[in-house]
Amino acid sequence: MRVVWLLAWLVSGAMPDQASTLSQKAVMARAGTFVARYADELPRLVATETLSQELTPDPDNKSGRSAARRLVAEFAWVTLPGESEAIGFRDVIEVDGQPVGPERRRLVELLHGSREASWSHARAILEEGARHNLAPGSRNFNLPTVAVFFLHPERQARFSWKRRSAANAPVWELAFRERSRPTLVRRGDGRPVFSRGRVWIEAATGAILRTDLELEFERVDYALTTRFERVAAMDLVLPVRLDERYESPDGVVVEGTATYSNYRRFQTGARLVQ
Repeated sequence: MRVVWLLAWLVSGAMPDQASTLSQKAVMARAGTFVARYADELPRLVATETLSQELTPDPDNKSGRSAARRLVAEFAWVTLPGESEAIGFRDVIEVDGQPVGPERRRLVELLHGSREASWSHARAILEEGARHNLAPGSRNFNLPTVAVFFLHPERQARFSWKRRSAANAPVWELAFRERSRPTLVRRGDGRPVFSRGRVWIEAATGAILRTDLELEFERVDYALTTRFERVAAMDLVLPVRLDERYESPDGVVVEGTATYSNYRRFQTGARLVQ
């Protein structure tokens, strides 16, 4: 499955009008500016991701076994030619306490080195990272900034947006539902997967503080929540925690939690070439 991934941004220093004077159009515009600027900032960053997953089998399946996994990865973002969003990549360096073999491609070297990264190299990293997921099948959309770029000015019109909070609230909760084809997330055969969920936006600045994403494909229910906080060392609002839940029609449930730390900034941003 090829997924168009999306993201989160930095808070501008300005504190404009009070939330009580803002319309939904104004808050959406501020969020769009936040996300557009974020696209320039993310490809300069790498973080350490620690991801724990637990699999619970169908209780009626007596032969099924529970499982747990802990991954440590380098996590970074790159941009595709002609695209407005940055794509998140995890390069797994440790599985259940055991280092991944020396044949692995180092994400920092590949995406932030002196040469441009190719899509084929990046795809190899995506597929290798997805291979370690406990959920059946290879998934590569459990990435912390997937839903943020739904708020990019070029993508907002693809969705319907409805305010769920009071108009004078300092943080606005908006529900969204994708309505355009082709959808941003698609199955392996190209069939659409319509995204829905909620976002929390700081009304005065447009900063994205939380995203909830819900997907349904092949009778699988998938939910992804990301929380963002200001990281002082970067002076940016960045992902700090991801929670996911995968439930298949046969009763298998995978729940996971990831945390993000040790953010580093590189002078050379990563851009993929075809």
